[in-house]
Amino acid sequence: MTWLFGGLRSDEISRLSTGCIRWQHDGFPIPGDSDEVLARDAVCLLDVPTHKTGTSFTKPIDPLLGKAIEAWQDARPQQPKMLDRKTGEQVDFLFAHRAKRLANTYINTAVIPRSAARPASRPPTSGATSPATRPAPRSPASSTTPRNR
Repeated sequence: MTWLFGGLRSDEISRLSTGCIRWQHDGFPIPGDSDEVLARDAVCLLDVPTHKTGTSFTKPIDPLLGKAIEAWQDARPQQPKMLDRKTGEQVDFLFAHRAKRLANTYINTAVIPRSAARPASRPPTSGATSPATRPAPRSPASSTTPRNR
């Protein structure tokens, strides 16, 4: 969900720290779990760590993502602080398991392909097939019988 709605590089996602979500309304910080009228119109801010091309920054994100990150932060198992290789600081990474930070390659090789996978196409409901769903005719050169050499 963070990859889909956050608009971040995989390295930035894997290096997010706990407490990276803030809520704000008219320039004033408010708690994310507030039931006040202000909370409905609040802007969710994400603190992004130092990245490939520059320093850390804060960006507004969809409140749905902010609530999901806060829910994960509350439910995740406690992890020890780990060294951030870009800043040299000890950080409590948001996405860590068994004292290991989420590898940014995992996002590129597992999360994105699963998210982008399309469901299997269904056959047409009528008996007729359209040119788009018909298999292409096979040419004699592409037959499955072995050729004599």
